[in-house]
Amino acid sequence: MDGTVNDTLRPVRGEVYRWLAGVFAREPTAGTLATYRSPEARGILLDLAGMEPLREGAAGFLTLLNDDTDLEALAFELAGTYARLFLGAGGPAAVSPYESVHTSPQHRLFQQATTDMERLLAEHGLSVAGAPEPADHIAVELEFLALLAASGAAALERRLLDEHLLRWAPAFCAACIERDPGGYYAAAARVLRGMLEMEAA
Repeated sequence: MDGTVNDTLRPVRGEVYRWLAGVFAREPTAGTLATYRSPEARGILLDLAGMEPLREGAAGFLTLLNDDTDLEALAFELAGTYARLFLGAGGPAAVSPYESVHTSPQHRLFQQATTDMERLLAEHGLSVAGAPEPADHIAVELEFLALLAASGAAALERRLLDEHLLRWAPAFCAACIERDPGGYYAAAARVLRGMLEMEAA
């Protein structure tokens, strides 16, 4: 990662991954969208928009969430978009949020990536038992990355990136951008893609 970018991003890096985990975990409420208008959230988005790999995605969020946007209507629209993209309602146009589907020869759920993520979580004393999604869901992996970034567990963080996210999340991001052109999830995918590009550099 470029030193200047690293210095700028380091204080909020974990927060950015936690925010992205939330975006891909569930559809937003109007209240969630309203938090993006807070001075703190706008400040972070403006900071991200100042970094080349993140500029387009962060700017997309700022445009979507301007003060003229009806947040109730946007939340209703995004619930449909979330179902279409990530819950299978879009059929062939859906985007699987599971690593196993992207990396297994069978393109199925609950394959080796799920088991490997469960083991990696266990090394940090964590489990997804009782959670609504398996360990290789994009939101689980990003939430874990946020936790590792905040705790300074650099070696485990690198393993999560190299063995999991960098292997499949770029394709996930590309599919989101293609199938939600100009939308909320495309903007989030552009931010995630830029973050991962910096992690890989």
